[in-house]
Amino acid sequence: MKNGTFLRAAVLSGLVGLLCPAIGQGQCTNLVPNGSFEIFSALPDDDCDWFLATGWTNAATSSECNSSNGSPDYYHELSPGGFASTLPSNLYATLDPFDGQAVMGLGGYLSFAAEAREYLGIELTCPLVPGATYDLQFQITTGSPNVDGFFTDGWAVALTENPLLQPAGTNGPITGVTPQFRINGVVANPGWQTVSFTFTATEAARYLTFGNFLTDAQQTRQQNGPSVAFALAYVFVDAFSLTPAGATPTLVLEDITRCTPPTAVDIAPGPFACATYAWSTGATTPTITLTAAGTYGLTVTTPCGILTDDFTLTFGGAAATISEEICAGTPFVLNGQSYTTAGTYVQNLTAVNGCDSTLTLELSVVPALTESITEQTCAGTPFVLNGQSYTTAGTYVQNLTAVNGCDSTLTLELRVGQAQEATLTAQAEQGTPFVLNGEVYTSSGTYVQNLTAANGCDSVLTLNLRVGEENIYIPNAISPNGDGINDFFKPYAGIDALLTVQSLLVFDRWGGNVFELSGPSPLAELVGWDGNSRGKAVAPGNYVYQLVLERPDGSRVVRKGELVVVD
Repeated sequence: MKNGTFLRAAVLSGLVGLLCPAIGQGQCTNLVPNGSFEIFSALPDDDCDWFLATGWTNAATSSECNSSNGSPDYYHELSPGGFASTLPSNLYATLDPFDGQAVMGLGGYLSFAAEAREYLGIELTCPLVPGATYDLQFQITTGSPNVDGFFTDGWAVALTENPLLQPAGTNGPITGVTPQFRINGVVANPGWQTVSFTFTATEAARYLTFGNFLTDAQQTRQQNGPSVAFALAYVFVDAFSLTPAGATPTLVLEDITRCTPPTAVDIAPGPFACATYAWSTGATTPTITLTAAGTYGLTVTTPCGILTDDFTLTFGGAAATISEEICAGTPFVLNGQSYTTAGTYVQNLTAVNGCDSTLTLELSVVPALTESITEQTCAGTPFVLNGQSYTTAGTYVQNLTAVNGCDSTLTLELRVGQAQEATLTAQAEQGTPFVLNGEVYTSSGTYVQNLTAANGCDSVLTLNLRVGEENIYIPNAISPNGDGINDFFKPYAGIDALLTVQSLLVFDRWGGNVFELSGPSPLAELVGWDGNSRGKAVAPGNYVYQLVLERPDGSRVVRKGELVVVD
């Protein structure tokens, strides 16, 4: 800003930038240079000669013709001949150009080379203007007859701000971008097919890339009879055009009046993309600075025609707008006037040069900031916040100054986690390691692990491990005669202190239940069955039993068998 008199003198009526129809100059200029491949550095005489068509690239990191990158083919009616360069007949098909004498050909699938692709790329004459409308059109065909073996879908055009390239050192599909303009369905037309799209630009795209953006798995392919050439899906393209569309642009330069003596006045006519500027002062830039009163003219040459207008600059009053920000409760003083509320305020003043001036104040008020956070620390470890240390759980308030210079309040809710202790009792069979938190144990003993609990604090886990065979013994006969020998039926185990009896059932030979013990009972404390049922001694004979034991880890041992009761 120069003393409050930075002025924008141009007003654009309608859409600005590359717009059509043309203004007295015919159709808008095609933004795709050499869209029909008619301009060349030399005639093609073999395949992979795409680079001979001026401006076109193969959208790869290398321009070599090999299996490490895509290599489209250039065809011309004047070609001296070669592997794949002649028209109307060539290795893949027979066709005439849609216009002119040249076409391009490229593959989108190769049966003996997974994910093989070829692309065509070119830089536009100028970037697109976001918000402007464009027409994209090109021609595509498979030729007739096509002897390549396959037709496929997935052919598309991508418009991007930066050039697209195949992955370095490969001829694989271009990934990481979704092409905006895709041909629906499988391309299998023997004659030229017109493909067109009308769209509104969303970015300043500068590069056009054509090819097949689908992977082999994503494609829908059709068999085109037996392969005569390379068993690939191959198409020819011609006549690429990208032109502005929409309303007719106009250029209106409004007259300007400012106070004298003059200061610098900047004239900005607007963002006409791909345009050249010719001011009556001789300047050729979009923006100029004027310090003298007078009439000035401007000619803008765009792809859609030539725009002209002029304006008159005189010097009178001045105006300026300032934006300020204050903290709540703090007044803002401007030219002796105090403001405390957000809003727009206008002051009519007299400038130092004697001209009337208008000063507009746009004032915003920043409220005091309030924030709450919840944090956790471990016992014995202080929590530090803004240089202050806290060790006890509780709520703490800090009064601070925010980055905008205003007061702020920060509330801390602090939690203090305590160390945790736990004991685990477990058993393992001999020869079977016991694993706990990644540690392996193979012998009985007490082990201590120092861990970090879920709250981030230290914890201690004590493991009481017993290793050994259970050696469960169950007698197959009892003589409940009160002589103190084999009077009770019960199981025995080498490490019985770690086993719990969940149930013990005894049945007679007719399936009648003569004894039942249910509910957990330590094996070491189990008395067993004394040979009585319902208060009376059972008859000697054969019985069956079912025993369920549970280990400390929750696994169970089930034993079933026969039992003989003798006198």
